[in-house]
Amino acid sequence: MILESLPGLLDAEPALDGIQGRRQATLAVPEPARAVVLAALAGRSGRSPLVVAVPTGTEAERLAADLGAYLGDADVELFPAWETLPFERVSPGVETMGRRLRVLHRLADPTDPNGRPRVVVASGRALVQRLGPGAGEQPPIRIGPGDEVDQTSLVADLVHLGYRREYQVEHRGELAVRGSIIDVWPSTAGNPVRIDLWGDEVDRLCEFGVADQRATVPRAEVLILPCREVLPDDRVRQRAEALLATEPWGREQWQRLADRELFDGMESWLPWLVDDERVLFPLDDGGGLARTARGLGRRHRLGDRCRSGRDPDRPGERPAGRDQPGVGAAGPGPHLLERGFVLPDSRLAVLTEAEATGRRRTRRRTRPRRQAAVRVFEDLAPGDHVVHEQHGVARFAGLVTRTLAGVERDYLLLEYRGDDRLYLPTDQIDAIRPYTGGERPSLSRMGGADWQKTRARVRSEVAEIAQELVVLYQTRVSADGRAFGGDTPWQHELEQSFPFQETPDQLAAITDVKEDMERPVPMDRLVCGDVGFGKTEVAVRAVFKAVQSGSQAAVLVPTTLLAQQHGQTFRDRFAPYPIRVEYSRKNRGGPQAQRIVV
Repeated sequence: MILESLPGLLDAEPALDGIQGRRQATLAVPEPARAVVLAALAGRSGRSPLVVAVPTGTEAERLAADLGAYLGDADVELFPAWETLPFERVSPGVETMGRRLRVLHRLADPTDPNGRPRVVVASGRALVQRLGPGAGEQPPIRIGPGDEVDQTSLVADLVHLGYRREYQVEHRGELAVRGSIIDVWPSTAGNPVRIDLWGDEVDRLCEFGVADQRATVPRAEVLILPCREVLPDDRVRQRAEALLATEPWGREQWQRLADRELFDGMESWLPWLVDDERVLFPLDDGGGLARTARGLGRRHRLGDRCRSGRDPDRPGERPAGRDQPGVGAAGPGPHLLERGFVLPDSRLAVLTEAEATGRRRTRRRTRPRRQAAVRVFEDLAPGDHVVHEQHGVARFAGLVTRTLAGVERDYLLLEYRGDDRLYLPTDQIDAIRPYTGGERPSLSRMGGADWQKTRARVRSEVAEIAQELVVLYQTRVSADGRAFGGDTPWQHELEQSFPFQETPDQLAAITDVKEDMERPVPMDRLVCGDVGFGKTEVAVRAVFKAVQSGSQAAVLVPTTLLAQQHGQTFRDRFAPYPIRVEYSRKNRGGPQAQRIVV
């Protein structure tokens, strides 16, 4: 790979020779070239790993991705910070905790097949964040086809690692057991995994889709890391029992921890569960630290700097005997640099595709949708009432296994009035819905006329509501609204710079929103989507369109943390344009807020 060979071209760089062997040194490097210089430092240094500290999490992600292009993904680890604030009683994301624990395990376990990472990239917040008791000490579970596995022990081990047992796996950190099949979504995996046992032997190991629960890609091995940094082990339980006597104000939480209960927000009680300030640095024995800042004149830096004994701005002498300059092209691959750079002393210039063509290549592609998503009931339990679209209200009696024509299948047992029963195959679960009427309903009779009469009455009531909505929307359409202008060249440029491939639903939402904005009637549209499905990009393009028409746009979010994250996202996307982005919160009032809102 051409990119992996670039750090070797810096062997004769005078600046790197000047800091070799020093405990502290300052090196001025253009920001786009930091990754290749750090990769060269990692290759020169005998220390492992090299810990790279950057100011923000966004910079850490960008730098880790660039370093992966030069060193390979196995040699670079990103140590993320919790997304939660200290006073919020919510847990960090399962993927975030899993990635942190993966880094801690690789640093602590010399027998890990991947070895210690050569570079660990972390934000300042991640480096000073406290670690849970025993974080990184729990070994991951490795499973492959043909392995001997005791199902009961495996499920108990997964629960001990923080996995939550559910009826069906939908999110990271969940576990489901159906007969001899164990479904689990590892904390660091992109897709859930199905472990199919034949007795005590792993007969099949594959990924499966969340929407249809069907197996997709076979796996040669699965690595299951813990999904929580704070696990209610013996140390935590003993500390919680002691706190019951000394800190009675938190009795409810201490009791839950003493009972080895896993609950949302338990990580926020970490300061009371440990005495020492255990952070990443003590685990980095023999490693080195590299700090980066946005400029040498910046007042607030990540650590102190000292002089290296050489003027970093003074160009070094060109080494003799170097090869004549050549041109190389890196073909398509998983790693794409965002910005190019020039290092005159090494006679190296890198030009990215975005700088050459004005467009960015997508980092991911949309997976084809196999079929419509199946509605899954997280809280469905025996005794709950459900509604079948053809047979009416029934009582869910549980999941049963029956053998018909020599084929064993799982069924949902639905009980109706009298002795009527319906065995519904699990792949037809989308035919029922949970009953939400509020009061305890009477069961329907299969084949009776009551359910059909109820459906007819509901259709009539829905028609009345529809008529009221028609009148309401006629009023809205006749009202005057603000019509924004069409797309400008800058609008097209902004949309082409989106670093990902839009999904079909995302493109449809973007088109509909922009068409609504160009109409002279009040806009009335709600864009719904799960976390990570691209709603922010829809807002980015709508806000840019409003600003292009001379308006000020406001984005309302429910929490301060989301305001900070969205503010950074809008700044990054609008950076090439003369648009000022500010964020306001409840404690930024008075003149400061008045300067923001015009």
